[in-house]
Amino acid sequence: MQQDAEKPRPGPAPEPAERDDVVVAQRRCPFCHDSVKADPDAWVACGACLGPHHAACWDEAGRCAACGSTTRLAVVDAPAARRTGSRRAMTAAALIAAFVALLVVGTVSLASARRADEVRRTAAEVERAAAAERAADAERAAAERAADAERAVAAERAADAERAVAAERAALERAALERAALERAAPTVPFTLPPGRLEPSVLVTLRSDAGAQQVVPGQEVRLRPGRYVLELERPGEGQWRLDVELVRTDDGRAALHDGAGRDPLRWRPYWSVPDELHAASANARWLIVRGDWSGARPHLERAAQIDPEYCGGGPADRPGVAAGSISELLAECERRLEGR
Repeated sequence: MQQDAEKPRPGPAPEPAERDDVVVAQRRCPFCHDSVKADPDAWVACGACLGPHHAACWDEAGRCAACGSTTRLAVVDAPAARRTGSRRAMTAAALIAAFVALLVVGTVSLASARRADEVRRTAAEVERAAAAERAADAERAAAERAADAERAVAAERAADAERAVAAERAALERAALERAALERAAPTVPFTLPPGRLEPSVLVTLRSDAGAQQVVPGQEVRLRPGRYVLELERPGEGQWRLDVELVRTDDGRAALHDGAGRDPLRWRPYWSVPDELHAASANARWLIVRGDWSGARPHLERAAQIDPEYCGGGPADRPGVAAGSISELLAECERRLEGR
């Protein structure tokens, strides 16, 4: 290895010597067989076989002297070709750039048109929504005006009703005052509550605008004819009231009448009559409701002995059935039983 390293390295190869016996082939014209110079303006080439010709030889022959083709290729200056290629490339680039620009502009224009269309649609929708809201506001305003008008009419009607009530109240007050004045001016008449119609514990009061008068059955009192409130009260069991009228009879005395001109004591509560009378009337009326007139007859006769004008004791759930006084029911019972 060390010996190999010590060997001298070979130098560069010597230049080859020129030789006179070697001749470089020249391009020859197939028409005149002379050499063709490298002048671009002095020769042409065949387009088929690429054979070089003198320009004058090609013009003289009119075709390739080797293959007979009439197509020739002219020698083109490389810089000029490059310039032509550059111009073409620039033209192509410009066309491409113009196309790209047109494409971009078209895309932008299309996007802008779409955006403008969207904006117009959005504006139209907003306008429709605003119009609907305005219409709704107008409807609400109309409804509020109608409601205000109705409230005004209702308030006016209420005011008219209040005025009518006030006028009626004033008229009633004037009538009451006039009636009180007439009652005070009218002479008194004797009045006696028949005994035996009420239990002794029942308190009887006749109340009017002029005051209240307690009445004891069988005792005579003097009262002015007119309207009264009949109050029947049983201590611990409640009070019963009825609007009545004290009228003057033909004999110069006074009698109590209800709104139908009847004795109001016919409608007095059950606790204001003897228990025997109430029980007999109730039994008779229940039997009449069932159609048993013959069974009701003894009870009616017993009740008639106590108070033939008594009307209480009827069934509360069927007030229209078996109504009337004891005497009326007894007469109806006699008629039915005789007609059998």
